[in-house]
Amino acid sequence: MRNKKNLYMIIAFILLYILQFLILPLCTPRYFPISNEASGFYFGSFLVLLVFLEYLVSYNVKACILADLIYLALVTLFHGKGLYGIGFVGISLDGAQAQYDFQFAMISIAIFGIYILLMEIIVKIIFILFRKIFKLKNQTID
Repeated sequence: MRNKKNLYMIIAFILLYILQFLILPLCTPRYFPISNEASGFYFGSFLVLLVFLEYLVSYNVKACILADLIYLALVTLFHGKGLYGIGFVGISLDGAQAQYDFQFAMISIAIFGIYILLMEIIVKIIFILFRKIFKLKNQTID
């Protein structure tokens, strides 16, 4: 069963990558490479995916690390030179343009990796608390 959970996690993260970096930028190009909407989709889609996976397969955070590494490797291979702000340095204000920097892209990807791991831990903790609360309510009713 544990191998199935790992496989589900890997498949889910690969599908999320395809959606985030290949399909969505083609379908809604006006929001890319950087916009509030794109950032909201990027970070919100992780939250939705993690809640969905926790609800269905009750993932183990340690098991997520392999899926995280595969996802981050895919992002490293292709991040569209700035999709979701990955690798942009500077601000676009009063005629100034943000510039793409590959070294900063690697730092951005590492930061996104930390974000993913933190979100996995937070979602896991919240689900554990809800399961305990729900279990306590059922015991007091009976």
